[in-house]
Amino acid sequence: MKKIVIILTLLVLILLGKIAYDARQAPPKAWIPVLEGTNFEYLDEALDEALNKLEAANISLAGRNTAKAIEELQQTRQSLLALKSYYVPMTEIRQLIYDADRFYDLGQTKKARANLQTARKLLMQIAGAGSTEIDKPVDEVLEMIDELMVAMDHRSAEVSDKFEALGHRVNLMLLKGALILDEVEFSGAS
Repeated sequence: MKKIVIILTLLVLILLGKIAYDARQAPPKAWIPVLEGTNFEYLDEALDEALNKLEAANISLAGRNTAKAIEELQQTRQSLLALKSYYVPMTEIRQLIYDADRFYDLGQTKKARANLQTARKLLMQIAGAGSTEIDKPVDEVLEMIDELMVAMDHRSAEVSDKFEALGHRVNLMLLKGALILDEVEFSGAS
């Protein structure tokens, strides 16, 4: 009887040790970006704004108010440049980051890094296309990407959390784009 108790105790200890070991070896829980509420309403809103300004310019032209029409066409141009220089690239950046997270979870670190590098390049283009008011939010995301890549290099347990924070920040920048772009002027080909 004493032998059975000792054997059962040893088996329980071995089983508990195995469970603890497996728990440490388990890959980090992947972040599911779909829970972030990704949508494209911001694109519709930006496009509607441009179309409304264009319609106002048409009304001004019909009323022969050329000065007002020119001003409204300039506003339309800025709305379209915001779409081209901010909203569309930020949408691509969001997708690149979400895909990088998935690649990393699949053990495809090179693909994850390539996506993050592409996201960095697009962010630099956004900063270059807008006035200095866009620099701070872009710099914050660039810093987050750099910190994430360092964590990936060190195979840190924080990688999943850093992906989640980065994805959240970029998604927020899209959803709150009107606030971020309030003072931003984009340059573009005439």
